[in-house]
Amino acid sequence: MQVYRNRIQGVLLLLPTLVVSLAFFYWPAWKTIQLSRVRTIGGVQKIPNGWDHFTTLATSGSFQYSVLMSFVFAFIVVAGSMLIGLYLSYLIYRVSAGQTIYLVAAIFTYALSFAVTANIMDVLFNPTVGLFKEALTVATQAVGIQFAFDFTTNPLWAWIFATGATMWKMIGYNVIFMMAALSGIPESINETARIDGVGSFQLVTKVYIPMISPTLAFLAIVNTVNAFFLPFPVIQEISGGPSNTLNILIYDIWMTYNNSVIGLASAKSLVLFAIIGLLTAGQLYLSDRFAHYGGPEMASEQGQTTQQAGQLIDLSVVKQRLRQQPALHLSLIGSLVVLALPVIMTVLMSTQPSTEISSSTLAGIGSEGLSNYQRVLFEANFATYLVNSLIMALAIAVGKVGIALLAALALVYYDLPFKRLILLFILFTLALPVPVRIVPMYEIMVSLNWENSMLGLVVPYFASATSVLLLRQHFRSISDSMVESAKIDGVGPLKFLVYVLIPMSKSMIAGLFTIAFIWGWNQYLWPLIIINDQSKQVLQVGLAQLNPTAGEALWGLIMAGAVITLLIPMVLMLALREPLLDTVSMQTK
Repeated sequence: MQVYRNRIQGVLLLLPTLVVSLAFFYWPAWKTIQLSRVRTIGGVQKIPNGWDHFTTLATSGSFQYSVLMSFVFAFIVVAGSMLIGLYLSYLIYRVSAGQTIYLVAAIFTYALSFAVTANIMDVLFNPTVGLFKEALTVATQAVGIQFAFDFTTNPLWAWIFATGATMWKMIGYNVIFMMAALSGIPESINETARIDGVGSFQLVTKVYIPMISPTLAFLAIVNTVNAFFLPFPVIQEISGGPSNTLNILIYDIWMTYNNSVIGLASAKSLVLFAIIGLLTAGQLYLSDRFAHYGGPEMASEQGQTTQQAGQLIDLSVVKQRLRQQPALHLSLIGSLVVLALPVIMTVLMSTQPSTEISSSTLAGIGSEGLSNYQRVLFEANFATYLVNSLIMALAIAVGKVGIALLAALALVYYDLPFKRLILLFILFTLALPVPVRIVPMYEIMVSLNWENSMLGLVVPYFASATSVLLLRQHFRSISDSMVESAKIDGVGPLKFLVYVLIPMSKSMIAGLFTIAFIWGWNQYLWPLIIINDQSKQVLQVGLAQLNPTAGEALWGLIMAGAVITLLIPMVLMLALREPLLDTVSMQTK
């Protein structure tokens, strides 16, 4: 409903989002196109090269391998993480007691970064001291199988290691969305299925999957997009695998950029952009086709769902229900223990002396816990990294949500021309992740003197197409009578935002803040590039630097660093899980 007709005012509200999108998304993308047509020597532009880089790529067997392996890698991790996520979501949805506890245990990997995942899995599967590697070796030898569980020499195991680590990280994200979708299934469907004696397999394949298919399609596309560039720390951790067998596109771009072949790196980035652009177009098509803008009824439904998810159940009721569904609970507990085992082992290893970490000595909490954490905080500079990460994540979260609120207000309540075109302009930034615009972004930061600064870290992330889309969707669901009352009373736009929209959107804003904070906290590639001063570095990069490429690794310190790095986003996610689920529920409607 259009309440305000001052178009200049509406444009001013949109301006922060439009300026950030133009300056840090579209302009760098355009500069990437220009750089792709230049041959560089030592990182300095020298000779115009036309479209020769693209001709080279079209005939390059190694580049074709990178593109093909990127699709193979994405297919494996998306299919695997979604199947596991669906299995866990189904079990959690079906249990009638302890659902909240199970849900929290299933989604914790969402709060972890790929950098933390890479370090945890590297230590646990390390060819020298890896506890999981040793356990697998003993198990296979017991049945007469000889297999080299060494990702530095065995290409097959390198693939299993990298795809397995990425799947593990992505499970929590999938469970959040799947549980939100399953919670929207009417209870009458379940009652009918129980009366008809429908088996679990048929119930999942014939009822649940068709009913949540829009969410599954959305997840398939988003996970595929993410799989093309987010697992970079995992691939970097094993240096692309033996014989570069895991030289997927994002790692190939990084290595080309690192070798100062800027023009060719830019051309490769544009290929990545084309792939992500097509996938993003599919995501937007599905979002637009299946979006539902409800009224108060929908808000009430969502509130009830969240309230039920967070309710504490009487212990006597819990005991009774546990006895009624023993198989489901045993399956869930076993599955979630396996899922949580890497983090449990990480905490235990963080308390051990680095020289004594092995399967024979790791029987519980060690004697070096306090010492390891003190050393990593103060000797390895993690206290400084922690403060920097906290400032960066808070600034990104506040910036994203703040300017998204202004943009959504303008798009919903102002009489603006070309609204759909403006929305598409904002949404298309989803197709421009950092790897696509990495080279010109760095040049922009240098020209603004923002290199090695907090401004350079956070401002490029302020524009958030997802936040604008969800807030716009939420504002459109607010009762028309509320809007009419504000219009009659002559309430100004900022007062309307502060005193009406924000109070009615607290859960949505808290959910978006949680998502933005975790996203900002977990950033790795951009801080790695833009920050050279160690006093201004963040935890994700500091953790990667703690694990040396050569020499003796201090395993206890590495694991203590991993625990420090994962702690704050995990606590935040647990504390704000209900608004987070509310926000995701809105996205699945």
